[in-house]
Amino acid sequence: MKSISISTKETINKVILYLLGLIGLFNCESCNDIVDEYGCPTADYTFKGKVIDENGLPIEGVNIIIDLDYYHKDSTQTNKEGEYDIEVDNVSPNIPTLSFRHWDYEPFDTTITRKDYEFKDGHGWYEGMANVEVNVTLKKK
Repeated sequence: MKSISISTKETINKVILYLLGLIGLFNCESCNDIVDEYGCPTADYTFKGKVIDENGLPIEGVNIIIDLDYYHKDSTQTNKEGEYDIEVDNVSPNIPTLSFRHWDYEPFDTTITRKDYEFKDGHGWYEGMANVEVNVTLKKK
């Protein structure tokens, strides 16, 4: 059996690699509509609602803590009518938890699931905007 020299094997390997590279380049030309995206998904949220007591009266000064992920928390307070409204932008689209705290009332936490809202106007890594309404009745301590 005839053996092939090392330099011939190296030349053959280089030619094969060159041809494989050409095949890969020509194959990618048909993929012009594919967009490469790198990063993490983001979303914008608007949380709003009303906090009332067991008699249906609005509660002013309730702290609402919005926990979107390990790194992002935001907060707001209810006004005289017991209403709150807060926008949180450019955060990861996780399952948010809202905590309601007032010194005269029992604490209340609620987790918002994806069935409670939907994202609109998203594209690529941007999931879109979600409007989440959460109305709460707090019990006196």
